Amino acid sequence: MFYWFAWCVCRAILLLVRRWRVEGAENLPREEGVVIVANHISYWDPVVVGCAFKRRVFFLAKEELFRIPLLATLVTKLGAFPVRRESIDRRALRLAMEKLSAG
Repeated sequence: MFYWFAWCVCRAILLLVRRWRVEGAENLPREEGVVIVANHISYWDPVVVGCAFKRRVFFLAKEELFRIPLLATLVTKLGAFPVRRESIDRRALRLAMEKLSAG
């Protein structure tokens, strides 16, 4: 529920303030799992990627974000899960594969 509320608010801001538009989203399957890879050049990237698609998006996010209690709660509710970047994080990969398999 919180995800979709945040999605609507952020998408409205992007549409009204930034005159933002998405091209090509219709080419993605609506229900099958997909991997979206984005060039991460701004803190806005997860917001933009999440708002670009009319389906639930889950994110791998650096585990350091989950060490800040309020931020950890927020990003978790928005569909992020932690990944350790300094080594192969099999737990994060396993969870990503579960999300992908579930559609």
